[in-house]
Amino acid sequence: GKNFCGHSNRVFSVKFHPDDPNIVLSGGWDNTLQVWDLRTDSAVRDLYGPHICGDAIDIKGDTIVTGSWQANNQLQTWDLKSCELIENIPWVNPMGTESSMLYAAQFSKDPEARFIAAGGGGTNEARLFNRQTLQCLGSIGIGKRGVYSMDFSPINGDLAIAAGDGSIHFLDTNSLAK
Repeated sequence: GKNFCGHSNRVFSVKFHPDDPNIVLSGGWDNTLQVWDLRTDSAVRDLYGPHICGDAIDIKGDTIVTGSWQANNQLQTWDLKSCELIENIPWVNPMGTESSMLYAAQFSKDPEARFIAAGGGGTNEARLFNRQTLQCLGSIGIGKRGVYSMDFSPINGDLAIAAGDGSIHFLDTNSLAK
């Protein structure tokens, strides 16, 4: 197989582009997201900012979502072609409580990718956002441990959330989308 080097520290997430088998995204501790083209021997683009510490990269069309282990601008969307920031998704913590540091982020698997889900440590919660309005539709507090992984069902939109205490939580996104 091919061996690519483009990061200066640990890589925590890789994701194939769902519509282009030659494009792969990677992110990790070096605060970069690398865009790879498997037909070349190196990264073809990169963007600076996200501190990826888990499965916190996803892509739908030309939009990338990243979840970062940082106190501010944890959840962001980026343009694949320009590698420019599209927007920061507001992660407001009530009463100035501890920030959420994200380990996981992804788009829902419906054709429009109507939702973005993210979760992590700090406040130990997962949140579901409307992708168009950026409104937080709901959250699940996990307790004393963080959220380390999540996945949307490709069939019915349910969200499975994995927590550091060994528990799995399920969220019916259809009940929140009304």
